[in-house]
Amino acid sequence: GNNWGAFDTIFSPGDFNGDGKSDVIARNASTKDLHLYLGNGSGGFKAGTGDVVGNNWGAFDTIF
Repeated sequence: GNNWGAFDTIFSPGDFNGDGKSDVIARNASTKDLHLYLGNGSGGFKAGTGDVVGNNWGAFDTIF
């Protein structure tokens, strides 16, 4: 993927939404909000994903 520089933490929670495909969560370095990117099953992400699923996670040094 491109343009991941805005994020300070990127990790996979596994299958976040139960569709059988691996997903990614990224924390914005400025806002500390968590963004969910749903996997499409072929190495990319579903269109329209990247929605905020958590706010103000700046108090955490490690997220997994």
